[in-house]
Amino acid sequence: MELLLDFATAEERLDRIDAFIDSVLAANPKATTFDINEKLRRSHAYIKRGVLYYGDESRNLNPLLAETILRNDKIDRIESFGAVIEAELNRLCQIYKVERRDLISLMSERKPSAARAVNQLRGIFDNTTLDYKDLKSAIRESGFQIHRTESGDILAVNFNEYIIIDLRAEGFDLTRLDYKPQKKEQPTVQKPKEHQSQPKKSGIRPLQDAGGGASDSNREWEVGKKPDYDDIDDGRTLKM
Repeated sequence: MELLLDFATAEERLDRIDAFIDSVLAANPKATTFDINEKLRRSHAYIKRGVLYYGDESRNLNPLLAETILRNDKIDRIESFGAVIEAELNRLCQIYKVERRDLISLMSERKPSAARAVNQLRGIFDNTTLDYKDLKSAIRESGFQIHRTESGDILAVNFNEYIIIDLRAEGFDLTRLDYKPQKKEQPTVQKPKEHQSQPKKSGIRPLQDAGGGASDSNREWEVGKKPDYDDIDDGRTLKM
């Protein structure tokens, strides 16, 4: 490779490097940026984000090459999660937008860090003193995010440590992740005390006894003042 570049123009050098990268991908369809740069290192060239650099010269890679290398970088990232279940792998392909599912293989067993994470999450889920909010907070603090897929899968994903866990497949109690509104106790309403109504004072003044009263008037009517109805008939009582 170096001999081919010694007596070439800048444009020819970059063309030959392009052809070399193409040959690397032909031999290894899953070659990543790292893999290619390892082979270009002796030529003092490297690629980064779809751009080829050689000394002070640079140019964009062929779009097909750039797209293929980017896809391979994503596949490499997906495989670093060590997915062991189809649901885990499918979710990672959705996240990283990789359609070539056939280029990725499932792991036969979980990597040690993922196995430890399963036990860590199980301890969080088994803590029944945690309510819905506290449980979600504890999961986040452990570095995981909960992902729900359209097919009903529920997965815990840690992007810092490259771990993904299908919670249903691992036997987690997924009802703990369902929101349950807490019932609020209704405040006790105290009934106002009933006030006994006082009898209203009458505005009518009682009759005063003025020295004889009604009984004396009756007696006066009875003694000598009561007319004789027989006298009225003959008219004598009308005489003055």
